[in-house]
Amino acid sequence: MPMSSAPLLPDHRYLQILQQHFGAWHWDSGQHRLHCCPLWLQHLTDIPLPATLGLRTLLRLLHAQDRLLLYQRWRARHENFWCELRLLQQNGSYRWIRLQACRLQDGGDEAVQLVGLSSDIHPQRQAEEQIYDLCQQLQQSEALYRALMQHSSDAIFIFDESGQRLTTCNQRASDLSGYSVEELQRLQRDQLIIGSTAELDPCGNGLHHDLQLRCRDGRLLPVDVSCSRVPVGAHSLLQCVLHDISSRKATEDQLRHLAHHDPLTGLPNRLLLRDRLEQALRKANRNGSQVVLCYLDVDRFKQINDRFGHDAGDCVLCEVARRLRACVRASDTVARLGGDEFVALLQDIDPHTPFDSITDKLIAQLRQPFTLPCLQNDISCSIGISIYPRTSQTIDQLLNHADSAMYQAKQQGLDLQIFSPKTR
Repeated sequence: MPMSSAPLLPDHRYLQILQQHFGAWHWDSGQHRLHCCPLWLQHLTDIPLPATLGLRTLLRLLHAQDRLLLYQRWRARHENFWCELRLLQQNGSYRWIRLQACRLQDGGDEAVQLVGLSSDIHPQRQAEEQIYDLCQQLQQSEALYRALMQHSSDAIFIFDESGQRLTTCNQRASDLSGYSVEELQRLQRDQLIIGSTAELDPCGNGLHHDLQLRCRDGRLLPVDVSCSRVPVGAHSLLQCVLHDISSRKATEDQLRHLAHHDPLTGLPNRLLLRDRLEQALRKANRNGSQVVLCYLDVDRFKQINDRFGHDAGDCVLCEVARRLRACVRASDTVARLGGDEFVALLQDIDPHTPFDSITDKLIAQLRQPFTLPCLQNDISCSIGISIYPRTSQTIDQLLNHADSAMYQAKQQGLDLQIFSPKTR
C-alpha cells in the first residue's frame, strides 16, 4: 500500500484492508485502539488475541526498550515512518517485526489515524545475530590464537601452501633463531629447518621429528618439529611448531657417555671397547692390516689400596689412564675394563712393521715414578699382547689371549708378553 498522507477512510475500507492484507494494521488515535488481522497477530505471538487491542494490551506485548522508540517515531510527525520492534510470545521470548506506518489526517495538524503493514523479520534478525555472534567469536578466536602464538614457549613458523615461503612467525621463533622477524620472512623453510625433507611431511600429519634449526650465528640447534595444515578459505598453510630439545639432547649425550665410559677415568668401558674392536677388525679385513691388543694390569694394586686407601688407588688409576692415552695415536683406543685392568687397542698396524715403538713407549711411561698428592711410589705394570689375525681370530680370542699373556708376564716378572699358543 502507498505510504503517504491521505484523507480518512470510512470504516469499511479499513476492514477491507485488514481482510486483504495479512499483515495490515490500523491505529485509531482517538480511541487508542489497534485493529489488525487476528490470525496474523496470533502467528506473531502464539497468543490468542482479539482483532482489536487496547493501548494497555499493546504496551504489554511490546518489549520495554521498544515502547519509547515507537512513541518517538510517532511523535516525530513524519508522514511515513518505519521501525523494528519486538513482540512478546507465549513462551516468554520476543519476536522481531518491522512496522511501516502512514499518517491519515483530517485536515488538522494532529494525526488521528495510522495505517500500515507489519512483516515478520524474526528469521532475518536471528540470522543477523548469528552472523554477529560468529564474527565476535571469530575475532575472539583470532585474538586468542594470536595471544597463544605470541606467548607460546615454542617457536611457531607459518609457511605458505607450498610449505616453503615463511608468511609469519611468533616472537619465540625470532628469539630461538637469533633472526629478526623481518629477516625470517626472507628465508625459505629449507634454509631454517635442517634435516631430511622427506621426514617433514608437507601434508602436515602432526608427527614429531628431531631436526635442527639453523640459527643466525651458524649454530644448528636440535629441535622437535611438529607440522600441521591450517585451512584458510580454499587454501591451507603449513604450521611448524619447533620445541628446543637442546637440554634433552645434552642429557641423552651425557647418559650415552656414561653408558659407554668409565666414570672414574673417563676412558671407554668394556661395551664401547667391543664396538671399537668390531670396527678395527672390519678395517683390518679390508686393508690387510693387523690389530694389536695390549692387556695391562697394575702390579700389587691391592696393596696400594690397603696401605694408602682407596683415594690413593683412584689417583693411581687416573694417572695410568692419562699416561696410556699419551702413548697411543688418536686412532687408537684406551679402555678400562674394571678394577686395575686396562686395554690399549692399536689398529691399522702394518704386518711388516714392528710395533715395538708403541709398546716400548707404554712400558717407559708406566715405569716413571708416580708422584701424586696422596702417593709417591714406583709402580709397575704387566702387559699381555694378542694380535689379529696372527694369534687370534675373534674379539673374544683377542681379549682372552691378551689376558692370558698378561698373567704369564706377571708370573715370570716380565713387563710384556706376546701371546703364543705354544706358551699358553
